[in-house]
Amino acid sequence: MISLVKGDITKDHNVQAIVNAANQSLLGGGGVDGAIHRAAGPKLLEECRRLNGCTTGNAKITNAYNLPCEHVIHTVGPIWNGGFQGEETLLSKCYENSLKLAVKNHIRTIAFPSISTGVYGYPVEDAARVALHTVNSFLSDHWQEIDEVKWVLFDDRTYQAYQKELDKLRNAGELYINKMLQNSAVAKAYGDAMDLGNLMTIAPHKKRYYSRYDINWLIDEIDLGKKHSYVTFWHENAGYENGIFSQWYHDPGCPIIINGREYLTAEQYMMSEKALLFGDLESYSKIMSEPSPRKCKQLGRGVKNFDQGIWDTAFREILFHGNLGKAQSDIQFLSALLDTEDAVLIEASPYDDIYGAGIEKQDLLTIDGELKVHPKNWHKEGSSKQAENNLGFVLMGIRDLYNDLMR
Repeated sequence: MISLVKGDITKDHNVQAIVNAANQSLLGGGGVDGAIHRAAGPKLLEECRRLNGCTTGNAKITNAYNLPCEHVIHTVGPIWNGGFQGEETLLSKCYENSLKLAVKNHIRTIAFPSISTGVYGYPVEDAARVALHTVNSFLSDHWQEIDEVKWVLFDDRTYQAYQKELDKLRNAGELYINKMLQNSAVAKAYGDAMDLGNLMTIAPHKKRYYSRYDINWLIDEIDLGKKHSYVTFWHENAGYENGIFSQWYHDPGCPIIINGREYLTAEQYMMSEKALLFGDLESYSKIMSEPSPRKCKQLGRGVKNFDQGIWDTAFREILFHGNLGKAQSDIQFLSALLDTEDAVLIEASPYDDIYGAGIEKQDLLTIDGELKVHPKNWHKEGSSKQAENNLGFVLMGIRDLYNDLMR
């Protein structure tokens, strides 16, 4: 994925390598170059002395020493001379050659600064365009070898310039994740004529998919002696397996795009649609500007003019659309969902008996993956209400939709 953060590239950004915007000597300098050398310690300079410098547009790799990553990739950006001395080509080569080194050294996660936009004077807006288009193009061909490319940007102006270019790519459908889908085995099975970006509008009989499974279906299956495997999930937080299936899961590099609008999480989409359904534009505005899924849920609970009967007839379709949009926007989510094959998906939340089972995994399944508790007895502690597991069943419907389209 491609993502942007504002901060200091020498801090921990959970990547295997960071890129240094170096000078030709590779012996340190000002700006990002100096900061990386200071943070890495003197052993970085010792190793760089043995590299005999680097020409503009090329890249070399070293260890990271005291930095919180494994490697530093040093690349030399062009000095801006009005754009008439091949600066764009050289800047593009910086990114391309850095990524080639990453692939060669089995580096799957990498962070870049904004190369050449400091003392070298390259206009930030132009540099952002070159950077994002180059990396996007590279990832289109190497998406199986690189998991994440992020830019760590120091100031607001630079961050906004890169965000603007990233938005252009995403809105034009040119972001590598779309090409990745088109080139994947999943997409090939759909046929070249299929427009993945319009899956929601062309999917036949959508209701059949979001209403196909429910708790009564599972109860009947088990009572008839049918065997199933089970996959559980809960929060997106570290420590809970399959957290990518959570309504609260947030990938900064893959916002959910539905009807041209961006949503940070499926929870934000669902609660915003709830507010719109009941005409509460004030709550809708607050939800759309709220990054926390927990707070989105709280705001959704306070929607004015709420009618439980109306919501009961509408929420399944909204849940379906939010997660279908997530599948369209995030290849990792879609791949994880398809990897569950024909398993029954269960939100193993002890607190949620509407979207989940009201029971945690360790109380729900044996070590061998067999059910400890018959689904007719799923409920939250202290409650006799039949748990519904709506999120798990809707995700199964989305999985069926993709599998049907692949046949």
